[in-house]
Amino acid sequence: GNDANGIMLVNYIVKTNDGMYIYFLPNTPSGYIWMYVDINGHQKPNQVGRDIFVFDIYATAKQKNNRLKFWGEQYKIEDLIKISDYGCNKLAGIFSGFNCGALIYKSGWNIPANYPW
Repeated sequence: GNDANGIMLVNYIVKTNDGMYIYFLPNTPSGYIWMYVDINGHQKPNQVGRDIFVFDIYATAKQKNNRLKFWGEQYKIEDLIKISDYGCNKLAGIFSGFNCGALIYKSGWNIPANYPW
């Protein structure tokens, strides 16, 4: 996934007792919150899809299913890899790796054989 060092500039950061970092970016254009979970804190590689996974929190009651979900959870498993901008693949655009958490979740919490990292 893309280098995620820029997420340290977000507004809110929580560090858990086990060293995991949770970053909150509340000012997205669509009115929801992006939540990045870095499972090993500041340790490398700090790449989305490898050790950082992305969630959405819908912050407005107008949204259906107002809840925390993996980024891309609404897509079919086969589409989570293919999507060009957010896909769980090394060639996706600026947001490459965003769909990786949803891919693992929808694969029964297993990392599939075709996982790119």
